[in-house]
Amino acid sequence: MCGRYTRYLSWSEIHRLYRLTTDWERQRNDAPAYNIAPTEDVVFVTAGENGNHKLREGRWWLVPWWAKEMPKGAMFNARSETADTSGAFK
Repeated sequence: MCGRYTRYLSWSEIHRLYRLTTDWERQRNDAPAYNIAPTEDVVFVTAGENGNHKLREGRWWLVPWWAKEMPKGAMFNARSETADTSGAFK
């Protein structure tokens, strides 16, 4: 996982690519974003219960599954040399 990423597609291109169908998904018109940083709230496309694509909002960072609350420091880099031994990735 890298620190920053770009969403260069227009909203109409995302809508067409993933065949989004709900009113909430169709009414969005987010502009492309060129410098999305860790800890920003973003929209993700995921698989829905019926197999169709679905939008979800979430935060761009890693939170270990065992965390009881949101950590103060954002973890957003997973190093390949320690991913298999770090408790955060088990």
